[in-house]
Order: sequence, then structure tokens, then C-alpha cells
Amino acid sequence: MSAMQRSSGASHEKLGRREKILLTHIFFICQKIRIFHLDDLKTYLNLNGHIFPGIAPSADILLDKRELKKFRMALYRLKNRDYLKVCREIDGINLNLTKARSYLYEVTEKGFEAARQAAREVLEKEIVEKAVRRFTLRGVKWATIDEIMEEMWELSKDMGLFASRKEFEEYWTKHKVAIILNNIGLEKTRRRIRGKIFRGYILAVNR
Repeated sequence: MSAMQRSSGASHEKLGRREKILLTHIFFICQKIRIFHLDDLKTYLNLNGHIFPGIAPSADILLDKRELKKFRMALYRLKNRDYLKVCREIDGINLNLTKARSYLYEVTEKGFEAARQAAREVLEKEIVEKAVRRFTLRGVKWATIDEIMEEMWELSKDMGLFASRKEFEEYWTKHKVAIILNNIGLEKTRRRIRGKIFRGYILAVNR
């Protein structure tokens, strides 16, 4: 683990699976305004649950009240860790006298950084797969790990997962990427290009 991961990642190291999934959702729905309604989070979870590990399709989430209750408890735990706080005022309106106070949450600075870090972790496999898919959509059938990581950087930058290229390079090592490429079934081969031998991956995988 790098120094960056030890320092900035410590805030969510002990979080459970559901807390990390919630933080990932919160990261994406609070990109511009760090205030969200409880219904926004529930809707986002229901619509996008199928892309996250351990989360069933939306219909199953809606039917499984026990699972929804577990996510609600995870939300309370995030609040208790000061990642979230009840929103008391919005647009100059005091919410203490309204029912809305119970449903509006504000993401703290600590919470938003924890959400960014959780999103990196939860979406690791997704980022690698999307990078590979970008090549295959262009008709590219072989790429080096450096080329794959460049696509991963572009994806991560677009999603706001890293504040800088330096952060990205500290988080993603070639070894880490290689493990995921192996896990998704890509074959590693060598190719001679302009007289030099390069190691890379065959990208023609049925998905």
C-alpha cells in the first residue's frame, strides 16, 4: 500500500461493503451539490445496483425490505462517522421546522473524500473492463498494459475519481492492473514491434 493510500484511505478502511457502496453512490450524485435527498439515494441505488458487486438488480432490491433496512443502517453509520450530516438549512430556509430535515443530508468534506476513495475501490474491475471495451470498440485486439492504463486514466479523470495523475499512478500499479486483467480472462502474450519485444494482452474477449 502506498503512502497516499495509507494517509487518505485510512478514513474508510474499516467500512463495510454496504457503507462503501453507499459512499460510491453518494460520490456520483453529489458531484456538483453536496446535498442529497434520501429518495435520491434510494432511486440511484435501485437504478444502478446491477453494476456494483453484491447488489442484486433493482427489482430484487425493491422487494427485499431486509436488505433495504441494512442499507439504511449503513447510512446511519456513515452519519455517526461524520461523513454525512443532517441538512439544517438550504437556500436560506431553516429546515429545523420542516419534515424535510429528516430526509436531506449534506456530505462533509471528510465524507466526500471517503466517497471518492470508496468509489475507486468499488469500481476497480469496472474501470479495467471499460478501458478494455474502449479498445475493442475501436477494433483494437491487442494492447500493452501501459496503453490499457492510459485508457483507465482517461476514464477515471472523466469520472472524477482522482484529483491528479499523480494520485492515479500511486493508486494503480501495473501489478494491480495485471491481476484484474488475469481475473477477467485476458491472455498475456508477446509481440515483436519494430524489432523490439513487447508484452501485452489479447483483447478479443466475448463480453
